[in-house]
Amino acid sequence: MSELINVQQVDGQLLVSSREIATNFEKQHKHVIEKIENTRAENSAIQEMFIESTYIASNGKTNKEFLITRDGFSLLVMGFTGSKAMNWKLRYIEAFNKMEQQLKNPFSNMSKELQAILLVDKRQQELDNRITTIEDKMTVNYELAENLRSAINCRAVELLGGKDAEAYKKLNKKLYASFYRDIKRTFKVNSYKNLSVKNYDLAISFIEAWEPKDEVLKYAIHGLNSQIAFA
Repeated sequence: MSELINVQQVDGQLLVSSREIATNFEKQHKHVIEKIENTRAENSAIQEMFIESTYIASNGKTNKEFLITRDGFSLLVMGFTGSKAMNWKLRYIEAFNKMEQQLKNPFSNMSKELQAILLVDKRQQELDNRITTIEDKMTVNYELAENLRSAINCRAVELLGGKDAEAYKKLNKKLYASFYRDIKRTFKVNSYKNLSVKNYDLAISFIEAWEPKDEVLKYAIHGLNSQIAFA
């Protein structure tokens, strides 16, 4: 008689094999299968309590078995009598209870010291996740927004050749519009003021390296400033 009760967890369900029940209750497996099939045939509402499966026998043949839920087990062994049968019923109930408790608290079989360490780690992870969520949603404050605006202005003036340049006087609105459009598109925001804090450093790097994609605009800037230089 097997001394170990193997309660399996499959897709969130606790299951035990019909083969194991047959062994522990000293029944022929084929008779247990017959009882299960008869029980299922009598009431379609209990189909999910007995999940049909297969196993590979020692001779290499594929045979039928059932994986049985806790409720299915109760129905199946209800008619098994005798002191040994009662003892196994109690042991199975205890095994199901322990497994359920372990699923509710996966630390239950560990030492109190290890449970405490893992609990601290779990709480730290939860805290880190909350902080990450807050950071993802947090937008730049006034000071950081001003830094972004200043960086945009510096880069725009540099690209236009300075505030005294002809290109700045005639094309600054067009370049700024292109600049802001690229920022919004790249960072998926409706304004640089709504950038997330976590993207602040990335945005600064983007701004400092930005070039207008519009080749016509770039040519116009170069042309206007070249004319003044030539004159």
